[in-house]
Amino acid sequence: MTISDIELEAGLRDLRDRTDHLFPPPADLAQRTRERYRAQRRTRTAMAAGGLLLLLVFVGLPVAASTFAADPQRGQTATPSSHTFRPAAPTGLYALPTRGDLADDDEWLAAVTELDWGPVDTSSLPAGMSVPDPSVGSRRVAFAGDVATGRVALVLGMDGRNLAYAWFIGPEDADPDEMALATMPGHVGPDDFLGLVDAPGPDAPDRSLIVVAMPGDTMTWKGGATVSPSGEVEEQTFPLHLDDGIGTHEVSVPWEWDVDVRGPRDQRRGGSLTDSDRSRPAGSAPGEIAIADPRGLAATTVRENAQHLARAVLGDYSLVAANAQPTLLAAGPLGAQVGQYGELYGMTHPSGATEIWLATYAPSRPDSGVVISRFPPAPVGQALMERVIAVSAMAGLLVSAPEGAEAQVLDPAGLVLTTIPLTQGAGTGPMNNPAASKVRILDAAGNIVGEGPVTRAGQ
Repeated sequence: MTISDIELEAGLRDLRDRTDHLFPPPADLAQRTRERYRAQRRTRTAMAAGGLLLLLVFVGLPVAASTFAADPQRGQTATPSSHTFRPAAPTGLYALPTRGDLADDDEWLAAVTELDWGPVDTSSLPAGMSVPDPSVGSRRVAFAGDVATGRVALVLGMDGRNLAYAWFIGPEDADPDEMALATMPGHVGPDDFLGLVDAPGPDAPDRSLIVVAMPGDTMTWKGGATVSPSGEVEEQTFPLHLDDGIGTHEVSVPWEWDVDVRGPRDQRRGGSLTDSDRSRPAGSAPGEIAIADPRGLAATTVRENAQHLARAVLGDYSLVAANAQPTLLAAGPLGAQVGQYGELYGMTHPSGATEIWLATYAPSRPDSGVVISRFPPAPVGQALMERVIAVSAMAGLLVSAPEGAEAQVLDPAGLVLTTIPLTQGAGTGPMNNPAASKVRILDAAGNIVGEGPVTRAGQ
């Protein structure tokens, strides 16, 4: 099926008025799935460029708050490997029969489960971590078939009590010994989806998207969102077909992708969407993102985390730093009792609307995980550095103001609950009072120079 530019545009406009009504899978799902895929057909969707950019996100970051995986080039966080297989009742993807047009080739499937899950380059993994390598006896093939770019197989296995996966690729009609690892193996939740983007080389005009999900799931392409001057976020989405949980699509657009996979009750699936090593240009590590530091606070932050999070936020809108001006606004501890540190960032959308986000982590282990809190964009009116911003998180408060030497934290009646010292208009301090409603900014002489509401992270 080929989708024209006009059809794609119409679909994007009409999608927001659509509601899918889905029902639970039938009790004989496994048998019906096996029979269906004995006569499986591949579904391919060719998309013309049409000026749309697609976003490939290796680490999903929801709008409110989410944990951040440490490896920016893979859609999972590495965990210590164990080679001991502990049988457990199969669930999710691991419990389903093989799908794809090779589902009946038992000899081929058995040979693929015996392929090595290495060697791989582990230089990007933290010390003490390794890629999974489950026992052959625990492995099973979730998907195997030929797509536009060749033959693809997804192998699952139990790595201790964790579900591990590995993608293998080869030429069309490849024998098992012609299949090779597509990219680094990883771990995934039993009910998560798995996706691979593959091409014969980084300059190939067409690529294949292969998604393996649960039967009954739906999938939507998500392009870069835009923010209007009033601060409203407008999403670009378009449905992509899943045939009982399997999607194989040809795409011929500039390759920047994100997909949203949802279960029968419209719950969003976690998962991993990654590209094959051969489709990634040599030396394609993400470039440095220029984060403005007008207050000289960068030395007090974790640079690598700041880069990863800024890249993810910009990616949600298909923006680059040059046209969004990401800026470090404030940084500091969030109260001694919780042992957490906060970094407050903001940016300006091309429309003039501004947006902020907060990163929190344990300073004793800054590489162990970061939580990002996103806040709705503010409408055009004040430039980012002219806004009075106060964010309550954990047991602390972060403040960014155009100027000032002190921020008074007030309750709704105007009672001063505490004060936060400011340097160049920015500061952090302990504050764990739920009655805090706004801050009042004072200069060194005690004059009021501004005020603004207190916003709470996670709400």
